Amino acid sequence: MLTVTRTQIRTTCVALGMLCAATMLSIWAEQHGYLGSVAHRAGSWNYQGLLVPVWLLEIVALAQLALLTLGIVGTFMLRTWGRHLLAVALLLALLAAPLRGEAVFGPLSLFVGGLTGFVHMWLLTVIYWSPASMLFVGKAPAVVG
Repeated sequence: MLTVTRTQIRTTCVALGMLCAATMLSIWAEQHGYLGSVAHRAGSWNYQGLLVPVWLLEIVALAQLALLTLGIVGTFMLRTWGRHLLAVALLLALLAAPLRGEAVFGPLSLFVGGLTGFVHMWLLTVIYWSPASMLFVGKAPAVVG
């Protein structure tokens, strides 16, 4: 069985928060042409084949960001609602992906975003399906014998 401590979960939460910020910063930099003109020009293909209005995707993205941020904070504090918010943020991302159409990103955004996805999935795996999940259910009942 995988043994994970509270410190490892909290360290992973901090790493996930930093990776999320780095991913958003790199995407912003690519959209504004700070990381080269190739990624900036390729971004003009974004939203080709869009199935829902752009404003709806923006609302979904903001909701996902809010859920992810609150989920990271809650998981850092070892709260049950934190791990549920992390799972809902992942589910929202999976449900919104087919509606988004084309999404063109540069190599830096894809690399950092891929690391973010791996860390997010590792954290979800640990907090739901390892002995460390007992940290999130509260105190164990006392056995009187």
